[in-house]
Amino acid sequence: ITAAAGGTEGTDAVFTITASAPTTADLDITVDIASTGDWGATAGTQTVTIPSGATETTLTVATVDDGADEPDGSITATLTAGSGYTIGQHASQTAQIADDDDPPPEPAIPDCAGQPRVTVADANAQQGQDLQFEISLSCRSTGDVTVYYAVAHDHDLGSVITITIESGETGATVSVPTAGIDADIEFHIVYLIGAANYTAQAKATITS
Repeated sequence: ITAAAGGTEGTDAVFTITASAPTTADLDITVDIASTGDWGATAGTQTVTIPSGATETTLTVATVDDGADEPDGSITATLTAGSGYTIGQHASQTAQIADDDDPPPEPAIPDCAGQPRVTVADANAQQGQDLQFEISLSCRSTGDVTVYYAVAHDHDLGSVITITIESGETGATVSVPTAGIDADIEFHIVYLIGAANYTAQAKATITS
């Protein structure tokens, strides 16, 4: 048994079943069908016939082009024992079936009903690379949010710096160089304008 190249959902999976010599009469072949993924393929046992005097026949397994985003899958056809034939070396083949639906959109971040909550996430980087601290708002602010922050290295808090998350945005990224630094860094939000309820500190790990 051989399998044609797979395709996207909605494409038939086609298998060719070949006999070693022309048959002298119609020959019924039993095939087990198994599938992964929700393609609407009919699993279970099917029977196909190699006509008298022929050496091959095809088995077609239909799939359904649905509208759901889902993982890719496959359809496998396996020859099983029957009357009038023996099974050769290539008894099972698989056709890959790919999903063609877009994933659902990310949930929209709502506009703020009040002041947004602000957080900053931990960061990691190789020594010499910039650390990327992600500052995030819990909602979409209708006004600018100014964040005052400082970076501590060896417990020495550096100068206070500002970054503004503009109206309608939901976050910002702060890059911190690590060249010449071989110890962990702490990132401190020290003051905010336009927001409240914030996580004031994040840690960064530098690996050599």
